[in-house]
Amino acid sequence: MKGNTKFINEQFKIYKQMIETGIYNNGKDNFINPYMYANIVSMAANLRRYSWAENFAEKFRSKLNSSHRKQCFQFAMVSLNLKRKKFDAALEYLSKVKSGDVIDKITIRRFQLMLYYESGFFDELHSLIDTTKHFITNDKKTSAGAKNIFGNFLYFVKKFAEVKGNIKNKKYDEYYLINLKKELSEKDVSNKLWLTEKIDELEKPKSANRKN
Repeated sequence: MKGNTKFINEQFKIYKQMIETGIYNNGKDNFINPYMYANIVSMAANLRRYSWAENFAEKFRSKLNSSHRKQCFQFAMVSLNLKRKKFDAALEYLSKVKSGDVIDKITIRRFQLMLYYESGFFDELHSLIDTTKHFITNDKKTSAGAKNIFGNFLYFVKKFAEVKGNIKNKKYDEYYLINLKKELSEKDVSNKLWLTEKIDELEKPKSANRKN
């Protein structure tokens, strides 16, 4: 949520050591924690260790509890293919995910928003943002803090899409993006690494224009 990448490589090395030494389970069974499983795939993908992440996801798929094995694997493959920029594959895996509890529903919507943005499906993205706002407002199980973090994510995705897709046919100068980037740095928001990457991409054309 802070967008700090300083310890990603160190954390990945710790995860690798836990896997290699077999201390990834809770001591009661031989299953891997589903959140650890997802984090390891995501962490490796962030470091562009794509083949390693894919091999791990496949190999340790059987180490997931059977009750949520299929769901966890599909979420992991959505995350991996998103970061590999294989958006069609990510969307295909996401279409197979079943909407379970509130966390799953939010995760599905979060991935949908990112994939719609990356694929340039701006009409679908804005429609999903509107329905998701209503979903979050009416949800009674999610904490206020979690709602705020996800609400910030919706806010920035919408702002970025307006710039990238030029929905309102406006001209967004470099100062608008600078202020938006500053605002992003100051807020707690889910998927902050991805959001930071996207605003950097929006800034590049502005920098090129200044040089020209």
